[in-house]
Amino acid sequence: MVAAWGETSDDDSEYEVGDEQTLMAIGESDDEQEVNVIHLNDKIKFLSKKRLTELLLDFIDESEVINNEKEQLSRECVILKAKCKNLESRVNESDSKNAVLENYVLELDTRTCKKKADHTHLTLEENLGNLKDELYKKDKQIRVLKEDLGKVKRVNNIYIVDLSTLSEN
Repeated sequence: MVAAWGETSDDDSEYEVGDEQTLMAIGESDDEQEVNVIHLNDKIKFLSKKRLTELLLDFIDESEVINNEKEQLSRECVILKAKCKNLESRVNESDSKNAVLENYVLELDTRTCKKKADHTHLTLEENLGNLKDELYKKDKQIRVLKEDLGKVKRVNNIYIVDLSTLSEN
């Protein structure tokens, strides 16, 4: 709200208003402005030309101060908008970098899983090879035992074995 205060002068006015003060206000709601305009119209009638000039000059000075403040706020607004745009671009840049990093992490996870799967596969193949070797050895032992069993003779429910014909395993 902008305000300029002043007192009427006794010798410059046809009507004596006394020590009554006048307030000119701007920046209020429409209803308040209507009331103040009517009130001001009544008060202005009683002010001298000199006093009106003084009030007008005060009002101009006040208006200049407000315009300077408005210009300063406008400059600050421009600066803040630029900072906001800069922050938005940094957010977008960060989002892009995050997406790249997420893809990189996913790729690393995939590689890690593949390496683990390859390692597990190799371990299983190695274990399978060991089991096949053991199975081959057991199978060989079974064949030898079967051959030895064929060399055993049964006579009167007694088994006779020629130890010289048996294998040494």
